[in-house]
Amino acid sequence: MSQATILLVDDEPTILTALKREIGEGYKLLTADSAAAALRIVKAEHVDVVIADCYMPGTTGLQLMQELRRTHPQIVRVILTGHADKALTMRAINDGHVYRLAEKPWDSIELRAIVDDCAKEAARITGGASVDATPPPVKSVDPSRTRPS
Repeated sequence: MSQATILLVDDEPTILTALKREIGEGYKLLTADSAAAALRIVKAEHVDVVIADCYMPGTTGLQLMQELRRTHPQIVRVILTGHADKALTMRAINDGHVYRLAEKPWDSIELRAIVDDCAKEAARITGGASVDATPPPVKSVDPSRTRPS
């Protein structure tokens, strides 16, 4: 059994870097700076989960989710947005069959819980044969060690 592969898609390099840092160990992480690049990656590599920004130039994250639903329905899809509203949520669920919606800015613990849940869902979809749905525990940080003296 191998670790889950997660594709992070955002047109902002700083967001991709932050997502990689937040998700951390336990997953194979791939990145794409556009929906077109993401589609090229999923055609070339096995991907279990795609987390994409909703509002990117050109093809939006929601359009990417719709295409993935059509071409790679086994991929667990997550929309990341700083502008969540009821209409967007309904479109994401109805049109893209998005498994989860995550907000920017995100809470680190909540984001990791979403990723872990998506990895488990990917394992369920594939019968658990190709995905390790038991990532290592999130490391606890002692707040007293992070403060300047």
